[in-house]
Amino acid sequence: MEIANSIEPVQDGRIHIELINGPFLYELRGSPAEYKAALDFAIERGWLWKHESGTYVKFTQAGDEVQLYAFDILALDGDDLQALSLSVRKVHLSRLLARRPDGIFLNDFE
Repeated sequence: MEIANSIEPVQDGRIHIELINGPFLYELRGSPAEYKAALDFAIERGWLWKHESGTYVKFTQAGDEVQLYAFDILALDGDDLQALSLSVRKVHLSRLLARRPDGIFLNDFE
């Protein structure tokens, strides 16, 4: 959502999908499956609307006000982190989110 928030919409609020998936896959190093899951989740929650062509999305009114809170990280760069303690995973998560876009927050809940 935050990647989409950082993009200036064109025409009637369109955000071209390649402007979202490029940064997600190449800058944030997300996998295609993670990208699809995140996009599907945002659409299911009513935050984004995707055109039937699949080439662009638009924010819904609900999507204009979304903030994301990260609690835990279970995998990073293909490595399974589940065997690590929560406190160690939180360190990994805070390092990852140090280069985060605005609107994604680390939650210190343990």
